[in-house]
Amino acid sequence: CISHSPLGTEGSCMDYLHLENADGSLREVIAVGGEGIELQSFDLNILHAAVELRDANYLLITTGAGFSADSGLQTYEAAPAEYRDMCNPTKLMDDPYIFQQFWLKFTQSYLKTKPHRGYELLDQWCHGGRLKHLNKSLSPPWWVYSSNVDGHFRLFESFRNSLCDIHGNSTEFICACGIGYSNGEPRLGTDWDQWNQKVLSTDACKQTKVRID
Repeated sequence: CISHSPLGTEGSCMDYLHLENADGSLREVIAVGGEGIELQSFDLNILHAAVELRDANYLLITTGAGFSADSGLQTYEAAPAEYRDMCNPTKLMDDPYIFQQFWLKFTQSYLKTKPHRGYELLDQWCHGGRLKHLNKSLSPPWWVYSSNVDGHFRLFESFRNSLCDIHGNSTEFICACGIGYSNGEPRLGTDWDQWNQKVLSTDACKQTKVRID
């Protein structure tokens, strides 16, 4: 116990504690308890984070599989083996119909799944003006950097022009003829060697996008 203060109720007190986690790191906690009071506590890190958010001029939101999982979607690790197998682009050459139907099915499941409450909260922080100190001279002063492909951030207007989908977006399909090259150079690896041997890199298609809504 770092400090101890009476609360005015006999036998009750408020304690400021440092708790040691399993990895040896320390966690700050305020605990309130005593006669006639239910034991309550909260992690001060949550308070520190809230203060930083309140005073922020810019906001970078980073999300991964856990954010999709809260909507009820499977993570990469929890997905069936077929999912991981179909993440290999060479499967498109082996059987284009099966590959395309597989990803169409997943896209349809993403579209049917309702984004969880966290998306609305982020929308309120940004577009809704809940974070008063965001720098309005930038348009917008927030960005989302996400490894998820479910397309849920794109359902909110406030994120459509400030979103980086590093693994792409399942609701948009693009011709794959040139994906074996990056900046004019062939990608490295056995799978890409196989791809480039069978697929001619060309810009004839102009990388046309097809959107599924």
